[in-house]
Amino acid sequence: MALFGDWRDTRAVIEAAYEGIGESHPGNIPRRDWNLVERALEKFKALSGRTCGECGQPIAFRAEIVCLDCGVALHKGCAPRHFWPAGRPDRRD
Repeated sequence: MALFGDWRDTRAVIEAAYEGIGESHPGNIPRRDWNLVERALEKFKALSGRTCGECGQPIAFRAEIVCLDCGVALHKGCAPRHFWPAGRPDRRD
């Protein structure tokens, strides 16, 4: 599980964490540290989850479309209902 794309990004997060606490690693990062960061990233994704303002269902992490007028998060498939056929919404949240 990687937040930004693949394992290299997860490794960069681990290395930044080591640097942030003034430690280094011997080259091979311990499996425990990989697991710890993976669980932290999973929790971050879960806590960062959004709900669609049109259908009320959860939106996959970083897959939302955000209305610039009212700020509501939308699924890609729900966005047309939010904007069309009536055009931009009048509501302000």
